Amino acid sequence: MSNGKDMSNVVYSIPEGLLVAGQKVAATPFTTLIAKTITSTGDSDVKTAMDAVFTELGLDSKLTEEEKLGLLTDPDATLDKLGPEVMKDVVAKTMVLSDVLVAQKDNEKLSLEEIATVTTTIADDLVKRTLNSQPRQAQTNQFMLI
Repeated sequence: MSNGKDMSNVVYSIPEGLLVAGQKVAATPFTTLIAKTITSTGDSDVKTAMDAVFTELGLDSKLTEEEKLGLLTDPDATLDKLGPEVMKDVVAKTMVLSDVLVAQKDNEKLSLEEIATVTTTIADDLVKRTLNSQPRQAQTNQFMLI
């Protein structure tokens, strides 16, 4: 997923606990924030970090456990299954989170809460101002004008 920006400086990580033989996995802004959360808290439980990330981003109650895991393992297929409002929220938060992680990649002091607050604030504004005013065909997970 890209919002038309240069992605050459983007580096995503995958927490070790998500790597399961025979199972798909994707390096995404969500997996990167989960890995960062594991590192900063010292708690190696991926499920705990995943729950914390989706809760702080305001997505916990909007997604099932299967959808959360799907966003970490097969994001395109998972996005295709989401309702339009939830999909807009997830897409906006994914793009903004990516930008926040790139801009703050060397700042080890930022907490999950701080990253989530910035991401959520900007993504909510993006959905209100941009996604809701675009024609339906521009609101896909493949391309979004910003």
